[in-house]
Amino acid sequence: MKRIIPAVIILVLILTAFFGSYFYINDVCKTAYDGVESCLKEYEEHGTARADSAWLRNYWDEKEKILSFFVNHELIDKVELSISNLELHSKYKDNYMFFEACDTVKILLHQIMEDTKLTTHSVF
Repeated sequence: MKRIIPAVIILVLILTAFFGSYFYINDVCKTAYDGVESCLKEYEEHGTARADSAWLRNYWDEKEKILSFFVNHELIDKVELSISNLELHSKYKDNYMFFEACDTVKILLHQIMEDTKLTTHSVF
């Protein structure tokens, strides 16, 4: 009985940490994904998305510190680089490269969300 109580406490802590990080990662990625969609909409309507892309960059810079505890740093850096490219191409109105950067950010955010799902692939 003495060993069961600490084991249950550890199990509860592990499950709490997993579900807390899972919901945090999904919330951050969905908000960033919505920010990319907003950039696309603004760019299509007005030909520029400076304000939305700056907001997205600031949002990602704010959230990446905590996100780095749960997600591979290389993937976080790729997202940050793609967001910077998105902002740069919006500024210079390079249509093809802007849409390419938006697609890259979306794919990377989707990859982060998929990597945090609990599957046999992620466990092993």
